[in-house]
Amino acid sequence: MPPAYRYEPLSSTSSEIRLLTLWPGSWDDDISCTVDHACVDNHPYYEALSYTWGDANDTRPIRLNGGPFQIAKNLEIALHYFRPQPGEQPRLLWVDAICINQKDLGERGQQVQKMRQIFTSARRVLAWTGEADEDSAGVLDLIDDIAKISPRHWMAAARAWSTEPIPLRDGGVLDLSKRDWTSLRNFLDRPYWRRVWIVQELTSATPLGPLDAGKDTLAIFCGFRSFSRYAFEMVCLFWEWAFTGRFARFKTDDFQRGAWALYIYLSTSKASTLGEDPSLIELVRSVGRLEASDPRDRVYAVLGLTDLDKTLIAPDYTKTVEQVYIDLVKCCILAYGNCNILSGNQTRRLHGGPSWCCIDEFMGSTLIDFDAAGKTSACIDFDDQNGSMTATGLHVGAIRTVVGPMFPTQTFPEAFVDIGAWNQIPEMIALQKIAHSLGEAQQETLCRCILMDAGMTTEHSVYSGLEEAHRFLRSVLGLPSLPDRGQQYLLSAVRADYRVMIHLLKLSKRHFFMTQCGKMGIGPNDMQTGDSVVVLYGGDSCFVLRPAGTRYTLQGDAYVQGIMHGELVKDLGEDGNPKNTRNFVIC
Repeated sequence: MPPAYRYEPLSSTSSEIRLLTLWPGSWDDDISCTVDHACVDNHPYYEALSYTWGDANDTRPIRLNGGPFQIAKNLEIALHYFRPQPGEQPRLLWVDAICINQKDLGERGQQVQKMRQIFTSARRVLAWTGEADEDSAGVLDLIDDIAKISPRHWMAAARAWSTEPIPLRDGGVLDLSKRDWTSLRNFLDRPYWRRVWIVQELTSATPLGPLDAGKDTLAIFCGFRSFSRYAFEMVCLFWEWAFTGRFARFKTDDFQRGAWALYIYLSTSKASTLGEDPSLIELVRSVGRLEASDPRDRVYAVLGLTDLDKTLIAPDYTKTVEQVYIDLVKCCILAYGNCNILSGNQTRRLHGGPSWCCIDEFMGSTLIDFDAAGKTSACIDFDDQNGSMTATGLHVGAIRTVVGPMFPTQTFPEAFVDIGAWNQIPEMIALQKIAHSLGEAQQETLCRCILMDAGMTTEHSVYSGLEEAHRFLRSVLGLPSLPDRGQQYLLSAVRADYRVMIHLLKLSKRHFFMTQCGKMGIGPNDMQTGDSVVVLYGGDSCFVLRPAGTRYTLQGDAYVQGIMHGELVKDLGEDGNPKNTRNFVIC
């Protein structure tokens, strides 16, 4: 028997990669491949495979350069589907599990750094979602029909989800009311769509329009059938509209798990089309819900979508998870001049790591862009030896009252318009007591705080003109109604506007708080009385710090009513800097 395949080193100073030749064979034949080195700058004619590894311990043998080689079961199945038939030409592929020596951490980091170039240079990206099942045919027919909707009928389809058939470009019609949307949701809940790497892999394919679908640079396969990138983007749009329409009855968790990658793909694709690179902060926050077998890939899988200086951060699998996330924080602060990477609910700490380096989902203050620190830039020094950072900012106040966390267990949407249901939530009962102990002006401040000014008509409103949100919250808190409109109009308006619900869902697992100086705000999951609220220079949000001797630990970001638009940093001293500036050593 020939010896097992042995990797020859790749050049670390050029764009050298390995390419896999998949030789023809019948379905039951063993998979036979050869590997050769190539320079991606020379534009070799190959296809890049995007797939999910599956169980790394469940492997099957193939023949590689004549010798035995073990690959994951899911990849072996995919190669059977993509293998040419006897008499056809062999297929040239790039497949990460084979073309990268996974045991060589140095090579692995170098090749991951080239991933964007590898997928962009491929003739076509082959996305393998898995084998067909009993629902696949209907789902793929539906996807094909969605892609055939004439552009002039898109708005009608988006508005209505109506029972009126929608004309298709090929002369047919699509009746939305008679299609199996549950099967589509199940298809989008396949493990493939939960992979963190697909965001980069799918966005790397060159986008084409509806008339170019046949020569598209992205083909998404289910069994032997496939659909184009254009069809995929149309499915993304339909799924987005469906969330507030036909699919609203599905559980939010199912929606997020099954289609979050589509949202990231679509937003990233739009940014690329406009020539704008999404920030690394936005990308790392976005992919927090996606799956990664290696936690470091939550950072490395999206690096290629940014134009950051590779000297600030680059894939390096010799580093620990803690070191990678420390690099992430430093890189974002240096690259963007702000400390927004510190925002988040900070619920999943790195074991033994500093409090400012969190492996959380980074789903923090992303509801709206505030500017609590005004036009200041981050002023942060890192002490690598002690694992601490010194940040310059202003002290807002110590916390004396905490209510929450908000909505820790309730199924929130079902209770949304039911005042009686709200009155059964312990946190709302506590807020009602606080509200009734305040004067009229402070009651107004409390409502503005909880809604982050939502519903008010100020220039800084989250939802400009949506006064019904404010009226609804006053009803929940048992406060006197605002004049001119009755409760019946109020409830119907709030029921009709899902944006308010989405806003309040953002407050889940966060606290309402009051400081000793009377400021009100919304803070992180792990806050408590005695914590301090601060503004750090270069921060969109405020932050909650916990005193630890002469130092502090970071608990997360916070919204504080009345100071989220740089009000505190506008009071300048004789030196031109904000008054009462302090340094906070955060460990």
